[in-house]
Amino acid sequence: MKVINETPLTKEQINIVNHKRGVAIVFAGAGTGKTHTLVFRVKKLIDQGCRPENIQLLTFARKADSYLKSKLISNPCYSQVKCSTFHAFGLQLIKAHSNKLGFTATPKVVLDRSLDIVVKNIITDIAANRKVNHFKLTKVVKNSRKTKRTCLRKSKSPLSMALAEVLNEFQSYKLRHNIIDHQDMLNLAVKLLQTHPEIRTEMATGIEHLMVDELQDISGQEVSLIYNLAKRTKSTLLVGDKKQAIFSFRGSDLKCWEQLEALLSTHYKSKLKHFNLTKSHRLPEQLLPLVNAVAADICDDPPLTSAKPGCIPHLFIAQNNDQQGGFIAKEINKLLAEGVLPEEIVILGRTRKSLFAMKNHLSYQKIDTTETYRKSKATTEKALRALIRITKGIARGINNSKTPAPPTKSWLRVLHYLQLPEAVQETVSEEVLENGWDAFNVPKKTGDSERLYQGISKLRKTVIKAAELELEAGTQLLIDALSRFITHKHGKKETALLKRDLSNTKIAMRIYNTWSEVDLAAVPLTYTQSGVPLYILHSAKGREWRFVFIINVVEKYLPFYWNRKGNLDEEYRVFYVAITRASEKLYLIQCPIVNTLFIKNGSAKEFKQTHALTQESQFVRAYKYHFKQVK
Repeated sequence: MKVINETPLTKEQINIVNHKRGVAIVFAGAGTGKTHTLVFRVKKLIDQGCRPENIQLLTFARKADSYLKSKLISNPCYSQVKCSTFHAFGLQLIKAHSNKLGFTATPKVVLDRSLDIVVKNIITDIAANRKVNHFKLTKVVKNSRKTKRTCLRKSKSPLSMALAEVLNEFQSYKLRHNIIDHQDMLNLAVKLLQTHPEIRTEMATGIEHLMVDELQDISGQEVSLIYNLAKRTKSTLLVGDKKQAIFSFRGSDLKCWEQLEALLSTHYKSKLKHFNLTKSHRLPEQLLPLVNAVAADICDDPPLTSAKPGCIPHLFIAQNNDQQGGFIAKEINKLLAEGVLPEEIVILGRTRKSLFAMKNHLSYQKIDTTETYRKSKATTEKALRALIRITKGIARGINNSKTPAPPTKSWLRVLHYLQLPEAVQETVSEEVLENGWDAFNVPKKTGDSERLYQGISKLRKTVIKAAELELEAGTQLLIDALSRFITHKHGKKETALLKRDLSNTKIAMRIYNTWSEVDLAAVPLTYTQSGVPLYILHSAKGREWRFVFIINVVEKYLPFYWNRKGNLDEEYRVFYVAITRASEKLYLIQCPIVNTLFIKNGSAKEFKQTHALTQESQFVRAYKYHFKQVK
């Protein structure tokens, strides 16, 4: 009971593992081993006679959930411990009691984006009936769905009442069609717990010990869910770090932490227990002066300690992007020559735009990078390559109207990319396997699926036509056909980037003259997983690397310009998350960047203004004495 993976437990960790009854809150600093502590607490509870299925772990993100499961599943005794995200837990509860919510069948989860057209139609009808501004109503509905808020304020204004009517009508639509979206997984689960005593009793019987990770990321509905579970358990452990609360754009708010703490204090009629984890196993001792200085400006948590050796953080001042890219390329080459793996290095940027510029600079230096923030790029590129394989087969005369089936794997990949409804996807896949091209000749279905079959049939005709054209013209026809689907799947910015990436594939195929010569194995994917990863600052949370480069650290970029009114609390937390990703060495690069701002001109309209951001970041100015400036 004294080790975690052969690492001795600290006194702080032992106190948390031995927590017996009631609610305790753990303030866990970056890299202090909270996951190992939770795993050992599970072991302790099982050793004391608790059944594994009566222990529930809740996490905010799927990544943290997968990591915890990987630690638990390694031991068969722990594999029955319940571990899930908040949304997965809510979904399981909804499916088990769907009849109590008014569903006539087990509800299926659909993507929020696939319901946009439904919401748009509802808004149009209600805006006309209530005579409210269509644009304003669309905006508040979009904001409500994004931030998980179900109303504006307790107001009887026409706009607020129209919003409530839209949300009610939308909920009724989902109920009639037995579907739920991402937001419903929590909303409906909380509704079940609040309105059905027998379900609360069932939860109390099934969950004796509750553990919650990433407490700083919870929203209002997660507060209700945790509270309804925690007040009926023998023990509850809430783990989080206020300094890493950076997801307010998703609806997370530190006030929710305080609200939950107040609710539980009132219920137990006593102060809650508090623990601290302050010994960092990730951060080197030389980095702690900077980390603790930033932390002191965020909240009054105790400072971190560490005995791990490392390097003082470095600051490089670049005059332009070429100097910034040259410095990073030189340092990365030096590290790679010393045997450091590419995946042990990371480049962090505030936006995709800055990371894409850095990718181009490093490509000139022959350094491979991976755009981890654009997973949709990989799936879209593979869908295009599948269409190219099918077209090549037609051009060679392998697939024609007399043959039983097109290349099965390629067609199934395309159908999977199109994200058809599950039932239609299954039916279409079976028809492709059995009937080949005949599955797309004439739409045989009626109702909602007929339009989908017509779209697939049109795509088939496009592929046949592409096979009759020259290679470059045919490839462009395939790209145009795929782009129509991309537009429905992604936003404007991502669609534009994906179209650009598909054009790169067309350019790479110019080495061939005819379809029969095409060898896709020799055409490298532009999306690779073998290079130095590029991460947006928000996506880096929960991860660590040996060497971390933070680029374009200038005022109005880090901190970001939308906080220029003085609300910088979250920007400090974003900076804290960024500097605590390094387990060996941290580089900060101060480099000017050309940025585009949207500025109001006094009316409802906005216009773009592009200018260079060159001013020294207040983060550099405030903490420069903790850096070693390099040339």
